[in-house]
Amino acid sequence: MFNPYQMEKRTLFYWSNMYHHQINEGANYGELKKCVTINILNYSCLPNDRYHNVFHLREDHTLIPLIDDIEVHVMELPKLEQHPIPVEGRQTFCFSCRPKPASIRFFGYRPAFVHPHASGCFQGLLTSITTALGSSG
Repeated sequence: MFNPYQMEKRTLFYWSNMYHHQINEGANYGELKKCVTINILNYSCLPNDRYHNVFHLREDHTLIPLIDDIEVHVMELPKLEQHPIPVEGRQTFCFSCRPKPASIRFFGYRPAFVHPHASGCFQGLLTSITTALGSSG
């Protein structure tokens, strides 16, 4: 798989930075809140057919969660070409063209990508992410 940007390590680095900066040294750890990172990629790096993957911190054998404070979403836009998504009020998301960088910043780190021909696609994608986050806790 293609992964020129060390996304796994980069994701954990940015996640840990968000988590760490919630409280000051000596503060109560109980004040730490869940942090969610969302990576919208214009390349595929995971060895499956899913366009939206969600990761948590769990024990390997029993899958017992250690803590729910870490959640990582990876959305691979090229995989949407094989899996059109029905969206209320529209026929489907359409990612048949190469996504182009937008001026929108996600969590202040990296630009998100918007389909160049359908402004509603990005809004629908954000709705899909928001729905997934709402159902995940």
